Amino acid sequence: MELMLPVVRADLKLVETYAYQPLGSLLTMPITAFTGIDDVDIPLVDVIEWQKLTQNKFSYYELSGDHFFVHQMGYEICGVINQQLC
Repeated sequence: MELMLPVVRADLKLVETYAYQPLGSLLTMPITAFTGIDDVDIPLVDVIEWQKLTQNKFSYYELSGDHFFVHQMGYEICGVINQQLC
């Protein structure tokens, strides 16, 4: 508990105090976003909003799972990242 409580508190503070700050200019690198098909916390429309932050290519992938899909889909995510980098 001593080890994890400060981490959890810091995470909660970040979530409570975060305010989006618009970029001065658009990013020049491509953005690839991931979402879980069954994610009820982050709708797909919010994931697609990342497109507005780049003047380069944007792509997104819907993978099986909920908000924590990354725990089950690591192999697939790494495959997409590898494909994007090559």
